Amino acid sequence: MRARVVVVVGACGGVGASTLAALLALRAVRAGTSPVLVDLAATGGGVDVLLGTEDLPGVRWPDLAHVRGALAGADLDGALPTWRGVDVLGGDRRGGAPPRAAVEALWPALEERYGVVVVDAPAAALADDAVGGVLATRPHLLLVTGQDVRGVAAGLTAAAGLEAGGAPGAQLVLRRR
Repeated sequence: MRARVVVVVGACGGVGASTLAALLALRAVRAGTSPVLVDLAATGGGVDVLLGTEDLPGVRWPDLAHVRGALAGADLDGALPTWRGVDVLGGDRRGGAPPRAAVEALWPALEERYGVVVVDAPAAALADDAVGGVLATRPHLLLVTGQDVRGVAAGLTAAAGLEAGGAPGAQLVLRRR
């Protein structure tokens, strides 16, 4: 059985997309499903810092930079940091975007191992090849934006990027400040 994939895209910083992604993954735990939260941000320490897991042992994207080929879902057992029952795959202080080859090698293992894969993808990552592979799986897309001029402008730009990337039909989540 393939995992359910939910991609949360923040139209701009500070709208709560990472928080929403983390809460969706936590909800999956409470529903009895095994989730993983995947942070595709190029900057290090995003979700790890949000969740307070940056000092927990486990594999991060920089550790996987040279991974090629295919991995089995069981290869991930116990490898990732865990927050409240949610396995977390993100960056760290070393920074850098997840390499395309690493994402491609890990993606089938993530879908095999977990019931729900929640992806936190910043709007800037929409043009990244690594994210393109994730969006091609036809996940549920949530576009989070603010209810202000900056948020609407960023939301329109992000929505156009999603459409151009072959992922139309994102559901809009508006955040009031």
